[in-house]
Amino acid sequence: MSFAPLDNASWRSLIAFWTFGLCNTIPYILMLSAAEDIIDKDHIHHGHINGTCPVERGTQHCQGTKSTGHVLLADILPSLFIKIFVMFFLQAVPYWIRHTLVIISQMGALLIVATAKSYSMAILGVSLISAAGGLGESSMVSYSSHFAASTTIAWASGTGAAGMIGSILYAGMTEPHLGNLTAETALMLMLFFPIAYTTVFYLVLDHSSSLCLLCRKGKESSAPGDPEKSEKDVEKSLELVKGNWMEKAVLIKSLLRFAIPLILVYMAEYTINQGFTQLIVFDCANGMGLTAKSQYRWFQVVYRAGTFISKSSLSIIDFPVWVLYLLPVLQVGNAIFFYLEALFAFLPHIAVAFSLICMEGLMGGSSLVKTFSHIHKNAKKEDKEFSLAVMTTSDSIGIVGASFLAIWLHNLICQQLEWRVM
Repeated sequence: MSFAPLDNASWRSLIAFWTFGLCNTIPYILMLSAAEDIIDKDHIHHGHINGTCPVERGTQHCQGTKSTGHVLLADILPSLFIKIFVMFFLQAVPYWIRHTLVIISQMGALLIVATAKSYSMAILGVSLISAAGGLGESSMVSYSSHFAASTTIAWASGTGAAGMIGSILYAGMTEPHLGNLTAETALMLMLFFPIAYTTVFYLVLDHSSSLCLLCRKGKESSAPGDPEKSEKDVEKSLELVKGNWMEKAVLIKSLLRFAIPLILVYMAEYTINQGFTQLIVFDCANGMGLTAKSQYRWFQVVYRAGTFISKSSLSIIDFPVWVLYLLPVLQVGNAIFFYLEALFAFLPHIAVAFSLICMEGLMGGSSLVKTFSHIHKNAKKEDKEFSLAVMTTSDSIGIVGASFLAIWLHNLICQQLEWRVM
């Protein structure tokens, strides 16, 4: 472990990419924090649905409800498809066009989910949020390749902050002892973030220090800067797009040694978050007086706090690359532990569960930011943009796998609990 020096990125670039990570990710986080409210859309159309804290500690919490893995699947699968599409077909499209599509989609999707009167309509909104997030992530991470390497860390830190801020805002707003708002009102208030996203993109980010990819080749850039330099840089950036499919396939193969560990880490941690925590419920005495729904929301908060800490710390404390291969082993072990907890309810207090979930977040965030940072620093200049676009799909692949696994394990655990009662 060593202290990692920062490069000379401008403060405007660092603030901008941190904000991009925050605003691009928050709608995705909100959908996961609101997952239990979303799966109840067909049954409850208004009012507060928090309930009361359980009187006894036990394992009977299935109650015929859908797994929150369904919401996770809708929140990630469109994103994965969009990332793959962008990776191969949209790299010549100006970033300002992509950004505009992201903002319009985010705002429309939040309105759909907030006002939906049925589960199917809410899931449609979740899917649109996912697509917008995938387009935004693939575009902004690729765009960071034209700035200093520390912008990648700023982006990752912003995504970590999004997890913590988004989950805290939603949990706090809907918590009966705090904001006591309905889920619908809480989601409507989150329209602030798409507005902040586009404001920072146009008014804060110093596009003149980049490759000015806000324009098509041959057109004048909408950002200030040296026209000759902008023209040359655009031509260089488009060379990668002209590369044949075989070259891209070879490059993807070389990245698998980083992609596979990241996929496994994310598959394990999202299986915990959307497959097991829904079924882990503490009684009033050992659950800090939180209702079952509140416990689920605060599990999300603690997890996101862990990811924020780890994603923000690489600029200060670094670790060797070999640790990337240890993290999947530890995270899978964590998932097995929570599977057993969902079955047997042996943890004495919710604080213990909070601590373990925070560790889960620390491992997941460390895996992501170290992988991105290593590739940003070591990939060839002509391969860097495409390599980063490829790696943005790795965590999504892991999360898609986790969503299917979470649904299956949720149903399996509920069946096993029924057999124990019979």
